[in-house]
Amino acid sequence: MPESPGARDRNINVRASAEEYRRIQQAAERHGLSLSEFLRVLGSSEQWAMDQQQTLREWQALLTRLASTPTPSWTTIAQEARERAALIDSVMVVAQRMEETAAQLRRMLSPSVEEIQALLERLAQEPAVSKGVSVEVRDA
Repeated sequence: MPESPGARDRNINVRASAEEYRRIQQAAERHGLSLSEFLRVLGSSEQWAMDQQQTLREWQALLTRLASTPTPSWTTIAQEARERAALIDSVMVVAQRMEETAAQLRRMLSPSVEEIQALLERLAQEPAVSKGVSVEVRDA
């Protein structure tokens, strides 16, 4: 039987201390996500962060090498300035990409008004239970 595109039929078992579990659970609740949804969002963004971290390490190495390399006598000041400006431009591109990704992650983790309304409607349709005690939902 073919798998549906959004099927989630794999499990990932993760061990955590009571304190770690509490912090992760609270973070998920703060963003209006289930624990699974929260971990999927974080897990899927981790590879990008690691890639960017590697890129930043490479740029740091280039900047360090550039700073420690004396300018040869045959290199003009203008040529050196152009090379350093090109390097700075490249670093700025990486920084801009990181800002864009951070904004995307904020949008992913911050529910929209429509998402909150849909959640409230869904909760209003289902009986609310908190620690085994039924709670009545009343229309305002």
